[in-house]
Amino acid sequence: MKKLFLFTLSLSLSLSLLAQKDVVGANIDKTAKPGEDFFKYANGGWTKQNPIPAAYSQWGIGNLVQEDVWTKLKTINEKARYSGTIDPNTRKIHDFYFTAMDTITIEKVKLTPISTELSMINNVKDIPSLLKTITYLHSIGISTSFDLGIYQDMKNSEINVLYLSQGGLGLPNRDYYFNKDSRTAKIVSDYKTKHLPRMLANINPNFTSGATGIFSLEKSLATKSRKLEDLRDPYENYNKMSIADLNKLTPNINWTTIFSQLQIKTDSVIVGQPEFFTQLDKLVKSTPLSVWKNYLRYNVISTYADYLNKKVDAEDFRFYSTVIRGKKEQLPRWKRALIWEEAAMGELLGQLYVKDNFPAKTKERYLKLCDDVFAAFADRIKNLDWMSEATKQKSLQKLNTVVKKLAIQILGKIFLLLKRMINLLLKILEMPINSGSITLLIN
Repeated sequence: MKKLFLFTLSLSLSLSLLAQKDVVGANIDKTAKPGEDFFKYANGGWTKQNPIPAAYSQWGIGNLVQEDVWTKLKTINEKARYSGTIDPNTRKIHDFYFTAMDTITIEKVKLTPISTELSMINNVKDIPSLLKTITYLHSIGISTSFDLGIYQDMKNSEINVLYLSQGGLGLPNRDYYFNKDSRTAKIVSDYKTKHLPRMLANINPNFTSGATGIFSLEKSLATKSRKLEDLRDPYENYNKMSIADLNKLTPNINWTTIFSQLQIKTDSVIVGQPEFFTQLDKLVKSTPLSVWKNYLRYNVISTYADYLNKKVDAEDFRFYSTVIRGKKEQLPRWKRALIWEEAAMGELLGQLYVKDNFPAKTKERYLKLCDDVFAAFADRIKNLDWMSEATKQKSLQKLNTVVKKLAIQILGKIFLLLKRMINLLLKILEMPINSGSITLLIN
C-alpha cells in the first residue's frame, strides 16, 4: 500500500508540474525512486544538467545567480574604463579593477610589494624584535602565531571586547598535525615536502631547508590547540582576565606593549584557550629565531599570495585549493579581481550595480514583499496563545528595529576593510598615492 501511495503521489505530482511547466518539475529525475532517494528524484535532473565546473569544489543554484552578478559587475568595471567620467566612485572602481588585472606589472615587480615586511623579519635579532614584528604583521592583517579580534561580548551584548584565541597554523586545523588517515597523511606530506619549501624558495632558495622547522613550530602550537568539537563550548572558551593576569600567564610576552603598538586601549581581554598562550609563551623563548623568521616569512607570502606574481599564486592555489579542496582550476583573473574589489569597496560597487540593474519599480516590489513578510510575522506574534502581552510588545518592538537593507546607497563610507590589500595593489602599479581618485581609499 505504501509503495502504491508513493507511486500515485509521484505520478500526480509529475503530471501536475509538467502541466504547469513548473521549473521544479523540469528538474525531476524520473529514473530515481522517490521512496528510496527523494533528493535524487527531486534534484537529479538539475544535477545532471549542471556538473561542477573545474574551478569549483561545489555547485548550486546560488552559483548561477553569482555568475550573472559577476557578468554585470564586469560590465560596470569595463564601462568605467572608457566612460571618461570624473565621477570619483567610477574612477575608484576603474583604478582598483585594472590595477588588479595588470598582471604584466605584477610579474615585473615580483615580491617588491612585500619587501618591507620581509626586511623587517630579516632584522629580527631577539625576542622583543620578534614580538614587535609579529604585532606589526597583525596590524596589517596577517594573523600569525595567534588570532586577535574585537567582537561582541558573549556575556554582555551591549559592549564589544577584545578576544585572543588559538591560531597560527598553516593547515586547516590542529587535527591535520596528528591524524593518521591516508588523506591527511598525503596532505601533510605535500605541505612539508612541497608547499613550504616552494613558497620559501620564492623568497630565497636558501630558505627551503627551513620548511622542517616551520612544520615543527606549527605542530608544537597544535599540541595545545583545542579540537573543533571543544571550540563549540561557549563557556570553556570564554576566559576573561585583566591585562596584568594575561602578562602573568605569558611572562615572555608583554601584552601591554603589544596592545599599545596596536593602539588598542583595554583593561581586560577574553582569552579563548589559555593553554595555547602558555604554549606560545614557551615557544617564543625556546624556538630558535631562525625558525621563527622562516615561519613569519611564510605567513607573509602565503597571506598575500593571491596578489603576487604567477609562480607564488599558482603554488598557493595548488596546495590550498587543489590538494585540500579538490578544485582543478583557478577562477579567471577577472572574477578574482571582482571578489577583491567587492571585499574592499563593496558599498561603492553596490551603488553602481543598483544604478544599472535595480530600477525603482523593482525596488518597490521587493519592499512590498518585505513589508508583507513583516506584517505576517507581526500577526503571528500577536496571536501566540503561549506568549504574555508584555513579551509580545517586546517582540514587536524588536521586529520593528529590523532594517530592510534593500539597495540602500550608503554615501561617504570609508572603506577600511582590506586597506592593506589596496595599498599593496597600488604599490604594484606604482600609482601616485596623492591621486584624487585614490586618496579616499588609503587615508
